[in-house]
Amino acid sequence: MSSAGAGAGVASAIFPFAPLFRGARPFVLRPSQTTASSTLPVRRVTVIPGLQSELPPRQILVDGAILPSSSWTFDAVGQAVSWELRQSGTRFAGRLQLAPDLSRAQGTLTIDDNLVAVAAELPPITYACAVARNTGAYVIGVAPALQLHWDSTSADWNGADWQQNVLQFTYQMQPQTIVGQTFYDFSVSFADLQTGATWSPEAGTFGCLIDKNFVFAMTLQGGASPPSDDRSKQTGEAGQIATVFPFQIGFQLSPTAIDLQGAALTVANAQYGVALGISGSTASPSINGYYAQGGSESTFAVHSGTLYVAGSPVAGSRITGTRLSWQGLDAEAQQASGLPAAGTLLFDTAGERFTLAETGTGGGRIVDEAAEVLIARGGVWGGM
Repeated sequence: MSSAGAGAGVASAIFPFAPLFRGARPFVLRPSQTTASSTLPVRRVTVIPGLQSELPPRQILVDGAILPSSSWTFDAVGQAVSWELRQSGTRFAGRLQLAPDLSRAQGTLTIDDNLVAVAAELPPITYACAVARNTGAYVIGVAPALQLHWDSTSADWNGADWQQNVLQFTYQMQPQTIVGQTFYDFSVSFADLQTGATWSPEAGTFGCLIDKNFVFAMTLQGGASPPSDDRSKQTGEAGQIATVFPFQIGFQLSPTAIDLQGAALTVANAQYGVALGISGSTASPSINGYYAQGGSESTFAVHSGTLYVAGSPVAGSRITGTRLSWQGLDAEAQQASGLPAAGTLLFDTAGERFTLAETGTGGGRIVDEAAEVLIARGGVWGGM
């Protein structure tokens, strides 16, 4: 049985993104000052670390394009990546100093002689969740010290009428250093995928905590309440779920942080409130970069959870956990990618290797000399 109680506003330095980002780190850049983000020459820098998630990096991608190995360097002392290249007579350069745990970075971008200071953050993590009543989840205590309990091995849990793709939960952690110790502030948001209602609690109205066992807890504070989430028009069992916006939510992250299981206290911030079971997963962000099946010159790319073939996104492609699925590839796209018209790729947790589920054919990330060959023949596309 698992449980989660009320959390403080700032959590200690436990970084649950670490097991999730076992492979690629797709850093999203923003200006350190008030400069409009539209002026940034680069929006995303993806760092592909070593096979054990260590530095130095094996590969750097800028807005989806692999940088030639001759255009970037790594300073081991400062843990900084620097790059410089010229396009149509214009000099593009950048430098990012990476945090030791590869959770963030800071540095500069340069176009000719114009320099902009930037911060780099890992993107928010979004879990698509199934929701169920009558899972055996319950709450004890008295507000503001209520505590959720759930048992994902129980007969009630496994026999519940689970409603798929109901709740979307997103969170992100922002580091702060106080007296030499790192803490994390949280931002969270919820979306009811069936009603379209969304909710982003304001800072100061909730507390979050992740403990050393990767149990997450979020609790509204100071009398705050969730907004309305009218589910009365939903049919069947879905319509029996009054709301999915919680006063409190708690869950256990899996060892890879790809999956979660837990509970949400809804309707009332009290023992007589409705405790819903929550079960969800996120798309592995480690699946990112360029790939090919073994022995094939045909290639494809994955960026931001989407399959790309010949530089174009494949509509309807999606990653669920470590499974990439798609459909509708025409003959030209099949030849370019080496993939069938529809299928599923099963990746490892680091996003390094994959197996085509339909045939058992294997392949992996394009790095080192193979990446240089791909660049030379113009098989790398940016702007992703």
